[in-house]
Amino acid sequence: MNFSRVHWDYDITNGKYSRKKDSSDNFLSEYNWIWSPQRVINMHQPEKWGYVYFEATPAEQKITPPQPKDVELIQ
Repeated sequence: MNFSRVHWDYDITNGKYSRKKDSSDNFLSEYNWIWSPQRVINMHQPEKWGYVYFEATPAEQKITPPQPKDVELIQ
C-alpha cells in the first residue's frame, strides 16, 4: 500500500492557477510526498510500496510481521 501527493508551486493570476516557471520559462519541479520510502520518483513500482498488516494480537504483545522475500523491511 502506498499514498502519494504531488505538489507544484503555482501563482494565481486573474483568479486562475498557473504553475510557476523558472527564468528559462521551464516549469519548476514538483514536490513528491510518499508514505513509504521508494528511493525512486516513480509510484508505478508496487514492489517498493510499504506493507500494512492487520493483526488480532493484543497491542501489548510484540508482533513480528512476515518478511517478504527480496523486499527490504523498514520499521
